[in-house]
Amino acid sequence: MHKLIFKKISKKLRNSIEHIEKQQEVTHQEIQYLEQVLYQIEEADVQNLEIIREELVASGYLKRSAMKKGKQKVKTFKTICFLFK
Repeated sequence: MHKLIFKKISKKLRNSIEHIEKQQEVTHQEIQYLEQVLYQIEEADVQNLEIIREELVASGYLKRSAMKKGKQKVKTFKTICFLFK
């Protein structure tokens, strides 16, 4: 019984370690990418900043603004009517 429990726990531990190592590699690559983007932002002019922004939107780091989509948020006000007798 103890051997079975130990085998299950050790298998879960090995799988967890493999998953963590994969995640560390993905995170390291993402950090490198963002450091490159930061450098490009520091060196960019206005036109290139827009290109970088679009790249960040396409990759999911930024949300597309409502103004760029051609949509503007319209504030609506509810009218409250009071009836007096």
